[in-house]
Amino acid sequence: MIHQKKIREFRHLSYNAYAIGIDHHIVMLDFSSDRYFNFSYDDSQAFRKLIGWPYQDDISPEVLATVEARLDGKCLFAPEKFCEPTTLTSGQDVTGLLPFNDWLALADDVSYASRPLDVLRAIYWLHRAQRVTRLFRMRGAIESVLQAQAAKGIRYGTPEDYRPYFAAMYRAALIYPQCSPCLPWHTALATWCAMDGLHLRLAIGVQRQPFTAHAWTENRERVIGDDERRRSQLAVIFETPA
Repeated sequence: MIHQKKIREFRHLSYNAYAIGIDHHIVMLDFSSDRYFNFSYDDSQAFRKLIGWPYQDDISPEVLATVEARLDGKCLFAPEKFCEPTTLTSGQDVTGLLPFNDWLALADDVSYASRPLDVLRAIYWLHRAQRVTRLFRMRGAIESVLQAQAAKGIRYGTPEDYRPYFAAMYRAALIYPQCSPCLPWHTALATWCAMDGLHLRLAIGVQRQPFTAHAWTENRERVIGDDERRRSQLAVIFETPA
């Protein structure tokens, strides 16, 4: 009797799910529920084996089945199975990250003399981003940025080109009647800049222990309106196209 070698099957992430490896663990972002999942070491190894990433230890079939069923139950996997590992996420672990120290506004940026009209514009875009985020959640905020950037020809500018925008955004956040979390704030900044022909990449990063998530914007070379060290502090789990 000829025995055929069984072809290994892999799972791919669903359309709304993004994952990053940090110190051999897995952190996942689910846009459909606006939730992050910080997996334990054992569950991370099973997750890695299921999607074809390098993993550290042998995993029993029972653990694999349990983790797979749990992720399927949360619709984090695509329904079908594949013969090749997913290519939508990076299998490379991020290690040696600097401590994350919250959102940082530099003194020179806060003291910049913004025009009153620019502050009013910033309030408008902040209100719009807050509303989009409230109604359509994280995915809606991301799509609003992409739609604004696709509507007209835009270009990357120098840091000084963006200063009037994010300086006005800082002042707007001080007088805006609601708290301005990082995602709607940077969504507003990226959308406003796009409407004036300036491109910004929107990024979301995570820290595993203690768990933290943060959003920021970048031009081609540096972070705009936040600490320049974000990519050395946080593992980028999602970013809009460059």
